Amino acid sequence: MGLVAQLAPGGPASVGLGMRIRADRYAIASASARCPVCGQWTQVVALVAPEFHERSVEGGWEIVAERASLFYVTQLSAVVRHRLASLSPWYRQAHAGPQASFVNHCERCAHPLEDHDLHCEPGGAFQPQTPADARGIAVWSIDEALDAEAGGVGHDPAF
Repeated sequence: MGLVAQLAPGGPASVGLGMRIRADRYAIASASARCPVCGQWTQVVALVAPEFHERSVEGGWEIVAERASLFYVTQLSAVVRHRLASLSPWYRQAHAGPQASFVNHCERCAHPLEDHDLHCEPGGAFQPQTPADARGIAVWSIDEALDAEAGGVGHDPAF
């Protein structure tokens, strides 16, 4: 698995070709973002793998000591999908198909929101630029197993 980009603002992120992530627990981060279509504020969520989660590497697994926010998520276990559907029904697959990403949708107009804008852009919902911005992100711990595949990982998020 080769990484194709390193993005630095507000904490580095890696974007690549589908990293499988697993852990015995995880968190859901919740923030708000403005919809680019209707202009209204909407809730958005992100999955966060805990410290010491596992990441697939060629030939096996490696332990990752820092937390990681996941984006460009293409696969989720049934347990995680069920939990997300109950807590945040606006986070769902954008369309059908094997490479369909799970994305946030506007609560008002149902437009899909771009993961890049939320996770990679300085000041995006999950790229806080100040301690006050970071305090505006709620994080819920979930004591259930995480099994996901993500094309992007935010390393050691500031929230």
